[in-house]
Amino acid sequence: MAIDVQPIIRFCYNRSKSLFNLLSSPQGRHSRSRKKSISTSIALSSDFVDLCALYGYYAEEHIVQTGDGYLLGLHRLGWRRGEENTRVNAGEGSVRKKVVYLHHGLLMNSEVWVCITERERCLPFMLVEKGYDVWLGNNRGNKYSKKSTRYSPSSIAFWNFSMDQFAFHDIPDSIDYILKTTSQPSLSYIGFSQGTAQAFATLSIHPLLNDKVDVFIALAPAMSPAGLSNGIVDALIKASPEVIFLAFGRKSILSAATMWQAILYPPIFTRIIDMSLSFLF
Repeated sequence: MAIDVQPIIRFCYNRSKSLFNLLSSPQGRHSRSRKKSISTSIALSSDFVDLCALYGYYAEEHIVQTGDGYLLGLHRLGWRRGEENTRVNAGEGSVRKKVVYLHHGLLMNSEVWVCITERERCLPFMLVEKGYDVWLGNNRGNKYSKKSTRYSPSSIAFWNFSMDQFAFHDIPDSIDYILKTTSQPSLSYIGFSQGTAQAFATLSIHPLLNDKVDVFIALAPAMSPAGLSNGIVDALIKASPEVIFLAFGRKSILSAATMWQAILYPPIFTRIIDMSLSFLF
């Protein structure tokens, strides 16, 4: 018999919220209340399209099939507010716009670019207003790319991929689809964190792809600084695969994070994540 866990989630969330408000300052509570309206709307949005609609932007959803059968979700923001009925990069008679492709970092999806409480701080929206045709990619296995023509996402085989597949298939196949759809010869690539590592890798193993990317901007590029070490991280890296799977999951990495996000008040969840990252790195 199925058990309804929603009451438990609500109970834990409300208790953690009460604890946080009890321990926080009056000034902090007042500051949070001013942004409550938009932040609540963002939290309640179901997907990328809904998030963009909050700010008055129309977004398209596309699907690209990789060479090894994964179905990746792409999102497109090609229209300024009020420009929704304009044909953009759709052949003769349409408005021609330069294409920009944004790719997210580790444990993220395309929503990370638009789930900000101030429109002026959302890079995709600002690029759209500047006249660009903006596309946002998604890695296989995330919220928008959890399908394959060969495997079920519930199978271990579906999750048997690494950075190699991102470089060999996901990035180049997404770029080819975007250029074919927009009839443009090239695009500009903006990557964040792991999104930069994927670009560095794919551009190094696909020489012809360099002709299709006219500008590459690496935001917070992934790197390995000299002297950076942590006993726990080093032990995990040197451990057996079973220990790694136990810590991070055999399928979706850190899948338990969504559970903790659901039951903890957002400021507490954010603080725990920040403290964990500071401890590890």
